[in-house]
Amino acid sequence: MMNTVKPATHNNRKTAALILAAGEGSRMGGRPKCLIQINQQPMILRQLQMLKASAIAQITVVTGFHHEKIEAVIATDTSLHIIRNPAPENGQQSSVRLGLENLPDQPDLVLIALADQPLIDENDLQELLNAFDARPAETEILYPVVGGQRGNPVLMSGACVREFLKDTSGITARQYIGLHACSVYKYSTQNDHFITDLDTEEDLTTLRNKTGLNIEI
Repeated sequence: MMNTVKPATHNNRKTAALILAAGEGSRMGGRPKCLIQINQQPMILRQLQMLKASAIAQITVVTGFHHEKIEAVIATDTSLHIIRNPAPENGQQSSVRLGLENLPDQPDLVLIALADQPLIDENDLQELLNAFDARPAETEILYPVVGGQRGNPVLMSGACVREFLKDTSGITARQYIGLHACSVYKYSTQNDHFITDLDTEEDLTTLRNKTGLNIEI
């Protein structure tokens, strides 16, 4: 049995989470993926509970496509900061920038998460936070790598986020990370939770068979 990792204080660092939930879900039949039910609970509500259990109280959710359905589910949580992308057709990176531009405070660390990763739990978040604390000197960005595959969430220091937002060239956060490779810690792990997401109905079947979870759309 896996030992539960207790949330660390991380020196009282202010950590914010940015959840990207603006996608169209075109490969899922045009459904909002974050509202897929995992054991009778919308996936985004599971994610919010997990973040709060990890002592991450400052949470921003970016909606776009399906905003009415998603916001109807999460709007009762008054602690959330909800931002609506007016042009989600411009892609996920437009939601990343919009979310980072509208963080309600200046956090020390920002965790950028997808809304369709069903297996990430408190232990996984603590693994990433601990890895960030132990990162090589002078690195300010971390993302997990599993078997050579890049995963999510991505962690960026608050200082790094502010430097990115100063850039007026129009580059995306992903491009910024690519241009600052010396500041990136590619954290190698065997934890496949970081590369498990739900893009198609076949992914749902695979996850059901692998985990035994009750998954409904």
